[in-house]
Amino acid sequence: VLERKLLRVNKAQAAKDRLTGMKSRAVGALGAAYGASRILGGAMSTARQEIRLQTVITPDDGDAKAAVMRARRHTLQFAKTSLASQSDILDIKYQLSSAGFSEDASKFGSEIVAKVATVTDGSYGQAASTIGTTFNNMGADIAGSGVEDKLTRIGDVLTQTQLRYQIDNFGQLGESMKMAAAQASLSRVPLDF
Repeated sequence: VLERKLLRVNKAQAAKDRLTGMKSRAVGALGAAYGASRILGGAMSTARQEIRLQTVITPDDGDAKAAVMRARRHTLQFAKTSLASQSDILDIKYQLSSAGFSEDASKFGSEIVAKVATVTDGSYGQAASTIGTTFNNMGADIAGSGVEDKLTRIGDVLTQTQLRYQIDNFGQLGESMKMAAAQASLSRVPLDF
């Protein structure tokens, strides 16, 4: 009798172990499938952003495809040290290029915008659009020797403004800047009055 009970307990334990093993393999397979889908989804998003960027980029050498390849290389390098994804950085470059920035200006501008968006809890595209618009409307009156200095100053002022006045996120500040920047420029009101 004891041997039969022991045999049944052993069989039950063996069945339980097989079931646990199947669950572990299923979870592992699902995890691998999920990881692969994230990688493929990210790659498709990046490819979509590159196609989009090619429509507006102002290449330094006149070759839009080569400019997108240079943007891809920069994006890969910068994404390694940034909280922004490759797709986010390409979106920033798209917004800056749409604002008329040259290839080089959108390259270093993307790094400034990514930092501003991270600090201010803004979306990357929205921060790029706001900074690009502010530069176009007020850039001529901002102290600095070049585009990089002026973009850095704009990023600093907008970040300080959001934090100082406790504006919830960069989106709210961006909407205000879109409405006020053109008038401020016409009235010769400096960015950091």
